[in-house]
Amino acid sequence: MRRRYLFALPIIVALLSVFGSGCGSSGSKTIAEVGDYKITTDEFNDLYQASYPFPTAQDEFDKKREILDSIIVTRLLVQGAYEKGIDKSPELARAIAAYKDKLLVNVLAQRVVVDKAKPTEADLKDYWNKLEYKMRASHILVKDLDTANALLERIKNGESFEKLAFEYSTDPSAKKNKGDLGYFEWGTMVDEFQNAVWAMEPGQVSTPVKTDFGYHIIKLVDRLPN
Repeated sequence: MRRRYLFALPIIVALLSVFGSGCGSSGSKTIAEVGDYKITTDEFNDLYQASYPFPTAQDEFDKKREILDSIIVTRLLVQGAYEKGIDKSPELARAIAAYKDKLLVNVLAQRVVVDKAKPTEADLKDYWNKLEYKMRASHILVKDLDTANALLERIKNGESFEKLAFEYSTDPSAKKNKGDLGYFEWGTMVDEFQNAVWAMEPGQVSTPVKTDFGYHIIKLVDRLPN
């Protein structure tokens, strides 16, 4: 096993310009080798995600060198494992088999969901705009539309929303909070529910909204800047 840097100490500070501020990389330059394995800027950038400014350039460099050293150590260990034939061991085969189902589901999700999810710029702007406010809503959840309509009529006739939520809602938490869901942001609730909430004004009560949980009567209590 060999550990060989491709840069000399007198010019090691050049790493800062290679990785750049924030470590963006348009190519995949080799920055170190372990045996025949080449460590590239892309592999380095996958691990180095600086989200805060460093006090000095030396501090930033030290952090980058620490991460590079960790990659080198990992590759040395992997190389040593291959040399000892651990890749052919029954223990490894059992471990891989144990995680096979999970890996298959992850790959399936990547191909079926993530790879096909291509939001447009309009979609992103719409999502961003919806994050402008956080909403506070109460709801009454029932199993069928007839019950929902009957309760809505009673609310229109002046009965207390909170009292009806306590008495009739099938949401177990209603016995404690009388239907109050507190404040929440876009993306927290199922689509049908949040679409109804974001179309309402404070004080307004919705017509029955169907979700997989049943039928909701929703009352928008408040809307605050997020």
